[in-house]
This record gives sequence, C-alpha cells and structure tokens, in this order.
Amino acid sequence: MSRRLLALALALFAPAFTPAAVIVGDAAFSPFPLYPDGATELLALTKSIPAGGGACGFFFSSIHDETSGTVSTQITGAFIAELYKLFVVPPGVVFDAAYVATHEPVASNNGMTPPCLLPYTEGQSSLFAYWDDRSALGGGGVVNAPDAADLYGWMVIDYTLAEEPLTYIPTVSWSVRASATAIGAGIITGTFVQIPEPTAGAALAALAALAASSLRLRRVG
Repeated sequence: MSRRLLALALALFAPAFTPAAVIVGDAAFSPFPLYPDGATELLALTKSIPAGGGACGFFFSSIHDETSGTVSTQITGAFIAELYKLFVVPPGVVFDAAYVATHEPVASNNGMTPPCLLPYTEGQSSLFAYWDDRSALGGGGVVNAPDAADLYGWMVIDYTLAEEPLTYIPTVSWSVRASATAIGAGIITGTFVQIPEPTAGAALAALAALAASSLRLRRVG
C-alpha cells in the first residue's frame, strides 16, 4: 500500500477517533424556591445542558428521625423532562450505555425508583454517576434508552453535619468536590477519561490491518 493510500485511510477513519467533549465542574447545588428552609437543595447539571434544552436534577433533602436521632440524606429525581438516572459507583468504572442498562439506579425521574436514604456518617462522601437521555430532545439516538448520544458523568459529594440555628435540629448540607460529564459514549468514573465511540474499535482494527498490509508490501518490495 502506498503512503498516499494509507494517509487517505487515516483521514477517512479520523472522525471515529474524535473524543466526545468532557465538561469538568458540570454538577452544582443550588437552593430550590419550594424549600426555603434550606433542608433541600437541587443538584443539577449547569454546563452540559443549554438553557431551555432540558433538565437533569436531583433533590437532596436532610431528614431528621426524632425517634432514633439519626440524620440522613434523601435523594429523589426532580422534574419531568428527559429521562435521567443516578447511580452509586466505585471509582474506575466504565460508565456507559451497557452499565446504565444493567444496573439499578438509586434515583431517577421515571416515578418508579423509591427515594434513596443515606444515613450520615462523619467524613462521609459519595461517588455518584449520572446518565441523561439527550435523545428525548433531538440529540439523536433512541429515546428512553442509553446510547452513545447521551450524557454520562460522575460527581463526588461531600456531606457536612450542622444544626438549624433556631430549632437546633441537626441537618446535613452538601457540596460537590469534583464532577465531569462526557457528551456521548461514556466516561470512566472518577477520571476525565472519555470512553471512545462504539465505532472506534472497528476503526482501530481496520487501521491495524492497513498498517500490517503496508509493512508486508514493503518487505516484499
């Protein structure tokens, strides 16, 4: 194979290697007007979804059990927009369409996932992964099913215990230590490494075959 043909093949396959954008610092907490006491905040994506182009958010609520004295964080899905789900994950997980399709979420907005209750412990932190179905809003792909057209991300949440200044009731507050969203395909949790498009594997195999063919021809010549 000539160098010109090999260069042409590389150019043809180049789009398959283009990584989806990874947006750092996408998730953020904000007070929600319906809960002015501060015991509930909305965790939402603030950069990857354009204004008016959908919503992906979860309510974090501080729950105090007077009988046991325990304080917990309750997590529920917010709003009825495109479908989205939240998962508790370990670091280093390949979080993609296959993961979403085979694991149960701890929160979603489909009305079928019960509230998630996490009792507070000192020094508590959680690694969550989230999936947002962009197909519902013209993002391509299949509606209500995870695929390479959607958003896949993760966030580390830290928890802090305090007291209500007037009632002295213990409450939990939350902060995002780090987060990242991959636009399309998937992401490795706890990192900014985006999962290649599904066609990348085929392109790699084809390029390897082209390179091997080129080397064999050079040796024969």
